[in-house]
Amino acid sequence: MHVFIYLLAAYGLVFGMQNKIPTLQYWTLNDLLECPYCLGFWMGWFTWGFSWMLAPVWNLYPVWGDYPLEGIIWAFATAAFCQIVDELVRRNEGK
Repeated sequence: MHVFIYLLAAYGLVFGMQNKIPTLQYWTLNDLLECPYCLGFWMGWFTWGFSWMLAPVWNLYPVWGDYPLEGIIWAFATAAFCQIVDELVRRNEGK
C-alpha cells in the first residue's frame, strides 16, 4: 500500500509542477515540464530519496530497495505511472 501512496505522491508533484506553478514555466525547463514521463522520472528519484529520509524518523518502510540500482528502477516505474495517469486524465478531460 505504501508503494501506491508514493506513486500518487509522485504524480501529484508532477501535476502540480506542470499545471499549478506558473513561475516554473518561464525558466528553461519547458521541455521537461511538458513531458509527464520525464518529470515523473525525476519525481521518482525525489520520492525514493524522500522515503529513505522518512523511514528512520517515522518508523516507516522505504518505498523500495536498498541500492541505487533499485532507485533507478523505481524512477522508471514512477515515470511510466505518471505517463499513464496523465494520459487517462487528458482523455477524461477531452483534450
